[in-house]
Amino acid sequence: ESAVVEQLVDELAKAKRPIILAGNGCIRTRASRSLRDLCEKTGIGLIYKVVFQLIKI
Repeated sequence: ESAVVEQLVDELAKAKRPIILAGNGCIRTRASRSLRDLCEKTGIGLIYKVVFQLIKI
């Protein structure tokens, strides 16, 4: 697991304009604040992708 994290850090460091696309799982697990803080501290762009489902009645 730490090898994956190290690889991710290396790839982010190489990126010219990195972004993170976060989905509903981030919001459901209440990780959105931590992710937002990380992006603010590192300058990584953050996009939330919220999917709404239509309910037929």
